[in-house]
Amino acid sequence: GLNANTRELSTKLLVRLSKKSVDRPKTVIVIFTLITLASLLLIAKSINISSNPVDMMPTSNPVIGLRLLETRFPSYLQSTAYVLIKPGNEAAYRAFIAEISTIKGIGNATLLDSNSSIILAKIPVDHSVFSDKLIGVYEELSGVAGNVSRQYGVTVLIGGDPSYKFFSVQAFEDQFYHTISLIVIAIVMLMLFIMLRSALIPVRLVITVLMSTSWSIALTIVVFQFILKIPTYYLLPIILYSLLMSVGTDYDIFIVSRFREEVMHGLSDKDAIVKAIDATGPIVSGAAMVLAAAFAGLTVSKLFILKEIGFAVAVAVAMDALILRPVLVPAILVVLGKWNWWPLKVERKIDRVVD
Repeated sequence: GLNANTRELSTKLLVRLSKKSVDRPKTVIVIFTLITLASLLLIAKSINISSNPVDMMPTSNPVIGLRLLETRFPSYLQSTAYVLIKPGNEAAYRAFIAEISTIKGIGNATLLDSNSSIILAKIPVDHSVFSDKLIGVYEELSGVAGNVSRQYGVTVLIGGDPSYKFFSVQAFEDQFYHTISLIVIAIVMLMLFIMLRSALIPVRLVITVLMSTSWSIALTIVVFQFILKIPTYYLLPIILYSLLMSVGTDYDIFIVSRFREEVMHGLSDKDAIVKAIDATGPIVSGAAMVLAAAFAGLTVSKLFILKEIGFAVAVAVAMDALILRPVLVPAILVVLGKWNWWPLKVERKIDRVVD
């Protein structure tokens, strides 16, 4: 009895939301668009990305000790960069040393090896091995290395802590945002086009997934940065994007596939989407709440990395399944109308009997 009543209650709520959405679809789209723009503005102005694991740890004795070392014995946690020039060229080395003298946060270079094959030197850097400032140091050293390489016809390589930080964080982010994320979108859109025979539905799906992602990141910034004074971990947007692109696609396929079936059976777009939400809504919402509850369990961890990831994923999944899918998706489907299935058409049966 409890199961039946719970399902009936959730179904009625979702159907009621979808009915209000299809009655005023343009208003719903405008409201959701404004919320998304506000979220993006908050993210652009306020997000503080950090890859420093110490920033994401609770205030414990080891962290307190590390902070004391940083303030009272800064050289203790000093990091090191290495420069390798091959073949060995004294003029190139002197030019490199002269150019890096203006870079803030680095000390005097120490020559480790010099011969006709290579020149190897180490450069102290006045930043902790955990600091995100090492990314900027590497970029400046790499720029100087490129200039010297072109001027003297040698190979200049930068290694050590700055290069490790750059390639483990900045290069990874560049590859994801500029390459991997686009490949994922292309694959998802291609698969959905083959499955649903529509060019616009995959585009709409990707946009709604990005909307729920932006909402979740904005809310995470408010809770963790503004209230708890904890920066945003650099992997959080990547994890959210990857998870929501898969989960959101699954949930959307349930709804849109049923919507397409109802349209083919002769229902109008408004009736078809309400019917689809009625049939698939409880399944989608139930699956979403299970996943959200599982990730919400991470928020009890003492590590802020896990707290942030658990909070952000739980909020994103819940908003995507309980707000965007039953409210925004019906509004967009109704507004697009016959263009939902472009470039093909969906043949409606005229003998459908509706109770």
